[in-house]
Formats: sequence, structure tokens, C-alpha cells
Amino acid sequence: MYRKNSVYHLKLNNIKPYLPFAIFALLFLFGILIGAVLVGRVRTYSEFSLKAFEELYGLRSSSNFYLILKDSVLKNFLPYIALFLFGTSIVGFVFIPIIITAIGFNFGLLTGYLYITHNLNGIMFTGLILLPSAIVFLFGVILLSIEAFHFSKTLSSICIRSNKPINIYSEFKIYSIKSSVTLSAALVSVVLDVGMATLFINYFNF
Repeated sequence: MYRKNSVYHLKLNNIKPYLPFAIFALLFLFGILIGAVLVGRVRTYSEFSLKAFEELYGLRSSSNFYLILKDSVLKNFLPYIALFLFGTSIVGFVFIPIIITAIGFNFGLLTGYLYITHNLNGIMFTGLILLPSAIVFLFGVILLSIEAFHFSKTLSSICIRSNKPINIYSEFKIYSIKSSVTLSAALVSVVLDVGMATLFINYFNF
């Protein structure tokens, strides 16, 4: 019996470091599911997705590299900035899971709209244009969310207990460095977004 418990705890300890990543990934997937379901049932979401897609497709199919790059940078970096700032708030840990779900929800609205409206063409557009950059973007966003969640919880516990750590500035520095590292995913996501659009956008006609 003792040996079984030891094996169970050992397995649990091996899984535990990956649980935060899995939880945030599930929240993102939950958001996608809800968005994909609602886009075909709620007119407001359908109209919103239509406008979002027209803007996305219009920019990506244009020959203006600067506008494409600018749009991609804004869409990739703004969520990172928002998550970082929420991480510096004592109540940020409450909103960070909501942000991840909302990002998934928006992605679900767009991909759901593409599937419902354009069928196979929509699936191919999602796979070639949207997914490559989205996967890298999601990986970085989840890593940043974990760091932001933990740092926000730390700040909250300090305020509640009135027990400041030895060097809060040192902890913030570590948080900032880790957050900066996740920005590399945003950069790769931008490159993939612009690159895949440049290579394949002309094969689609909506």
C-alpha cells in the first residue's frame, strides 16, 4: 500500500509542473469551442466575425507590406502587453484566465465563421494562414499567463498578509525577464503570419 502511494505521489509530482500550462490551454480551447458554437447562432457574433475576416483578408491580400506588418505586430503584441500589466496588479490573477478564454473565444468566432461560410476553403485558409502563427502565439501567451498569474498572486498575498518579501524589486526583475523571453514567440508569430500570408493568400478568393 505504501509503495502504491509512493508511485502515485511520484507520478503526481511529475505531472504537477505541467498543470498550469494544461489548464490555460484548456481555457483557450474552451473559448474556441464557445466562439465556434455561438458564431452560427448569434447574429451579432456572426456580423462581428464577418467584419473581422474582411479586415484580415483585405489587409493580407493587399500588396502593402508595411500595413500587413503593422496589423500583425499590433494583434500579436497587444495581448502580451495586457497580460504583463495584469501580472503587475494585485487582482490580475482573477482576470488572466478570462483573457485567455476571451482570446480563444475570438479565434473560435473567426474559424467558426470561416467553416460555416466558406466550408473547405475556410478550413484551408485556417490551416495555411491562421494556424501556424496562432500556435506559436498561443504557446508564448500561455507561458506569459503562467508567469503573470503567479506574480499577481505573489503581490496579492503580500498586500493581504502585509508581509513584504526581502526584495520585491528582484522578483519583479525576474518576472520582467521571463516575460521578455516569451516575446520571442510573438516575434516568430508575426514572421509566420506575414510569411504565410505572402506565400498563400493569392490562392484564396473570397
